[in-house]
Amino acid sequence: MATNIVSELLTSFNYANWSVCMKNYLLANYLWDIVEVTTEAPNPEEAEAEFKAWRKKNAAALYAIQISCKSNILSQIKEISSARVCWDTLAKRFEFKLQEAGLPPVKEELRLQEAVNQGLMMNEG
Repeated sequence: MATNIVSELLTSFNYANWSVCMKNYLLANYLWDIVEVTTEAPNPEEAEAEFKAWRKKNAAALYAIQISCKSNILSQIKEISSARVCWDTLAKRFEFKLQEAGLPPVKEELRLQEAVNQGLMMNEG
């Protein structure tokens, strides 16, 4: 299955690179807030328009994550209906493997990379 979202589908060995590319894709498509900020869907009875917008963004983010995984990983997350839960599930699974291998946690790598990126942006402006 070919995808233009990431250069390589997620496997058991490339989570660090995959997660950086996937996060950038989600950021570029205004979908990262669904993964990072959203704790639960808005109540459709109280805020129907908000719920529909959330549902559309959640589906887009979830689809991007799903089609960017090898089939053996997709089979483990296919029942998850929340992009945030799916992202967190993958992070827990693969960050644990990285820690077992003695590699730094991906979240720390991402935090450091964000700090570097912000420093570069501040220097350019």
